[in-house]
Amino acid sequence: MNGVVAALLAWAMAAPACAVVITESAWRAAGGAEEAWDQGFSAHEARAAEAPFRAMVALSIDGGREYGVASGVWLGNADGKAFVLTAAHVFDNEAKPQDFRFRSTAGTVRQGQAVTLHPIWAADVDASGAFDFAIVQLDGPLDDAGAPPALYRGRDELGRRAVMVGFGTHGVAPFGHGYRFGPVHGARATAAENIVDRARGGVLTIDLDEPGGPGKNRMGAAAPASDLEGILAPGDSGGALWINFGGEWRIVGVNSSGDPGADYQDVSNFARVSMQISWVREVFPAVRVSGNKGEGIERRQRMRRDKGEPDDQAF
Repeated sequence: MNGVVAALLAWAMAAPACAVVITESAWRAAGGAEEAWDQGFSAHEARAAEAPFRAMVALSIDGGREYGVASGVWLGNADGKAFVLTAAHVFDNEAKPQDFRFRSTAGTVRQGQAVTLHPIWAADVDASGAFDFAIVQLDGPLDDAGAPPALYRGRDELGRRAVMVGFGTHGVAPFGHGYRFGPVHGARATAAENIVDRARGGVLTIDLDEPGGPGKNRMGAAAPASDLEGILAPGDSGGALWINFGGEWRIVGVNSSGDPGADYQDVSNFARVSMQISWVREVFPAVRVSGNKGEGIERRQRMRRDKGEPDDQAF
């Protein structure tokens, strides 16, 4: 292993976001136990393997020996090249696109060729993650993921159930994440569900709710979204947050950051796709886009008025 790869591996181990942290009850229901820490994730892996999420891509920085140090989502092909949306912070510490291999869920492997970082991120890393976007051009097409997914350009994410998908470390609240739950970086994608609790500017935020009561909740509804409730953990940066609008799955966020632990009330943040549609189109004009720009504003205003709060269109 050369010095560059070693440095990149060390960086990836400390990346802001990863695979998923799930609830203890879901983990035990699927076979997890103190004598079987690495079991209990089958339902979450099965969710990630469903057809709508075939566009997910795993990244490797050691020549393809280990995948899942980061994630991405295939946007489509143009001029014989695939384009992948991921997080800009994946390329911190002087990482170059050529350092990475990109593997589709069906097994096609390509090498990174060029990367375009969001210009605001590239100029001055934004702590909020609102500009944590990068688009990577690969050295060939990806033709095994079905139709390209659609990016969402509306403003109706708040309060909706979402599915996050990525590769990386597994974790269980309140036990944490790490080696005992299996490989540090996953060979398979893992998914979790949650409710979008906050949509503020360019960032979407969720929190991990404890089943059975409101005692462990930081924001939004206290009840878990489903038995697949979860948040991000180390290795999943650059993956995608999806919401089903009227029967069509759309990408609403890029996995960006979160609390460093793996416990109830911890939060995960996603760079909000709808705020950066114009930039994505500049880089990859063939991108699929769906949703009305004004979608959701009236619904949110009604929600705020019902709570006695003033209208707020700063979304």
